[in-house]
Amino acid sequence: MISFDEARGALAESVAPLGPREVRLDEAQGLGLAREVRAAKDLPQAAVSGKDGFGVRAHDLAGASPAHPVELPVSGFLGAGDPKTARLGPGEAIALATGAFLPGGVDAVVAVEEVVAERGRAFFPGPVQPGENTIPRAASVGAGEVLAARGERLTPSLAALLAAAGVARVFAHPMPRVRILGVGDELRSLESGLDPGCIYPGNLLMVQGVLGGLGWHAEGMIVPDDEEAILGAVKGSLREAHSIITIGGTGLSGRDLTIRALGRARGSEVVPGVRMAPGRGTRVFVVDGALVFCLPGGPLSCLVGLYTLTLMGLSLLAGLREPPVRTLILRLAGEVAQEERNTLFLPAGPGEEPGTVKPMRLKSPLWPFPFLIQIGEGGSFLGPGEPVEALLLG
Repeated sequence: MISFDEARGALAESVAPLGPREVRLDEAQGLGLAREVRAAKDLPQAAVSGKDGFGVRAHDLAGASPAHPVELPVSGFLGAGDPKTARLGPGEAIALATGAFLPGGVDAVVAVEEVVAERGRAFFPGPVQPGENTIPRAASVGAGEVLAARGERLTPSLAALLAAAGVARVFAHPMPRVRILGVGDELRSLESGLDPGCIYPGNLLMVQGVLGGLGWHAEGMIVPDDEEAILGAVKGSLREAHSIITIGGTGLSGRDLTIRALGRARGSEVVPGVRMAPGRGTRVFVVDGALVFCLPGGPLSCLVGLYTLTLMGLSLLAGLREPPVRTLILRLAGEVAQEERNTLFLPAGPGEEPGTVKPMRLKSPLWPFPFLIQIGEGGSFLGPGEPVEALLLG
């Protein structure tokens, strides 16, 4: 077995991203960017109105007051996207929508709620400063400016920024196709009844749900505790998937046949077990160029192996700099003993004080909890107030 840090290092050295391709922006959401992305245009492309209102020459309103409002004729209306053809004459106003180009001569915008407008005339109750409620050209983004780095995940908000800056296509790595194999004679499909001693594949559903919540599609299937059946399922999955996740069959009993089947598939072991608890039975192989993650069958061990090494490996395949899960730095609301030869991953919940977290005693390993806190190897205690990494579970 190797340490948790060694396992992460071995995984990083063994995984290369899937080959990138150029894709349209609306088809790239959630993908890892293969190249940095630069703005194609200034944003905005010219000075625009920052509010719905009336464009004016600021000096025309110099003497305005509530008692003596300045009255100006309204020469027309411009909406966002209308061509910049109008020009404002002295002593005129023009109605503008938010985002409308500023016509020549306009150097300020008065918000619509501050103006009384009727019969083509507008009454202004006070002066305005030059530049007020206007947005200069390239105020948000300049053409050529780097907007996203290689390895960054294309989120909805980032996609919106790129589109606004004139970017229509990006180079991105495809999302890995994943096959999940739930191994065990006791497992039954949800369409089946349950005989004594049989269960539905809760671990498989959990893994599938976590990946789906992150935007990754993963198909699942149940495989019996049979070496030939496991080998056949692995080989069949290799024809369709970039990566395989097996659940169960990694222990030491005579019926734990997953590792033996992977050996027959000529798998090269990248992570031969990890000094972490729970989840030390987590192992990683490369079979015919595909990553195979072997997760233990215990619910908590399976979850730890998924959130620590499996999501890291899949993220590397997807060309992402880091897994798309949130890691927080919180303070302990209690005392935790380290283990000299194990990295601990403990179920935890929020402490009484803001920004704190405390380990939870679960009613059962299946019981949901919000955080998984990491306690590194060592021979001492971590006391109240000590900072810890906390994975926010989906």
